Amino acid sequence: MNGRLAVSDLAAQTTTAVYQAPSTYTVATVAIVNRNHTPAKIRVAVSATQTPAPEEYIEYDTELPGKGHMERTGVSVQLSNYLVVESDVANVNCVIWGTEVGT
Repeated sequence: MNGRLAVSDLAAQTTTAVYQAPSTYTVATVAIVNRNHTPAKIRVAVSATQTPAPEEYIEYDTELPGKGHMERTGVSVQLSNYLVVESDVANVNCVIWGTEVGT
């Protein structure tokens, strides 16, 4: 599959497994948008489980300004691993685009 792979409107202070790679690997772009007027702190991990270990984070408490966004490109997710995202506030969403590479 190629294109938009997953979307999620994040709940505040809740770790959310937004995407799980169903094939050999996925090369993804992770976009996170803060729809608030105030800053948000976000975390992003590529994890073997839905609860990431400390060493699996690729962003940790990164501050997004009000009405701001961030994008991480070239994120490789191997078979059955998860892209996990968390925000300290509500009104933040995550969109994942990419290419799933078959077995």
